[in-house]
Amino acid sequence: VVALVKNNVKNCRTLSIGDGANDVSMIQEAHVGVGISGHEGMQAVNASDFAIAQFAFLQRLLLVHGHWNYRRMSKLVLYVVYKNILCWFALYVLSLYACGSAQDHPGLYHSGPQGDLLSVQIFTEWVFEALYEGVVCALVPVLLMGSISSSGYAYTMYDCGGLCYTALIVVGWVKLVLNAMSWNAGMHFAMWATVPFWIASGVVLSNSFTSDSSDHVFPYLLSLPEFWMLLFLCVVLALFRDFVYKVWKREWAPEYYHILQESDRYKLKGDIEWDPPLHASNYKPFHVDFSHYLTSELHALPGSSRLNAGFVK
Repeated sequence: VVALVKNNVKNCRTLSIGDGANDVSMIQEAHVGVGISGHEGMQAVNASDFAIAQFAFLQRLLLVHGHWNYRRMSKLVLYVVYKNILCWFALYVLSLYACGSAQDHPGLYHSGPQGDLLSVQIFTEWVFEALYEGVVCALVPVLLMGSISSSGYAYTMYDCGGLCYTALIVVGWVKLVLNAMSWNAGMHFAMWATVPFWIASGVVLSNSFTSDSSDHVFPYLLSLPEFWMLLFLCVVLALFRDFVYKVWKREWAPEYYHILQESDRYKLKGDIEWDPPLHASNYKPFHVDFSHYLTSELHALPGSSRLNAGFVK
């Protein structure tokens, strides 16, 4: 009956109240379920949104607490929207009036409207990278581990799985390191503790298994030289393209933030300005050699005093 009313009466809100196990389905079907604790157990209470001790409390639950809750939630939603618009719009108007003069490098913010960091193409590239790297982490152990190690140890499914999962963790960790934009103490701890924590947890879990085929497998796997060679091979095959691309990008086609990062890293002084290209296809990449500026202050970039976000005509 509750489902019939709920699905066929427009703009209705249903409430079900019950005190027994036979009322559980009715309570769960309604928009609001009220359970009554009593002699028939707690099944109705456990399945409900609200619990009361007597039927007589229903009126106060709806007309007092329900009314208060409606007023409070309404004010909360309205105030959250109001507060965000208030803070955002005031700063937006101020930035228009000031023409972004409070920003040291306003050109950095062009990447957002231009979709340089997140787009359908970039998302698709990351998906295919994950598929390729997952295939590498799976096939390298399967195809290259063989059946017997150099010491005569017969590999099992648990050995192959241990190498595969370790490779997944290390590849994901290196991928995150390659894409990290800034480093601090917390970042260093989280990064460098990832792999040791997995190895320690793998040893503990391996020693806790009751199966004879998986007991002490991971600690022994760590002692095999083949394990570390195949792990290194997985990382190289999976992320070699990423490493080469990032080196090429920074050395031969740097973005604006690449130049600012190196300027900050080597404490180079001087004004670095930026003109965003209207059509990137009409520009060609250039190479910036910072070695000349490591011992002197940065007064101007090679060939021009203005940057074009990694492009020049």
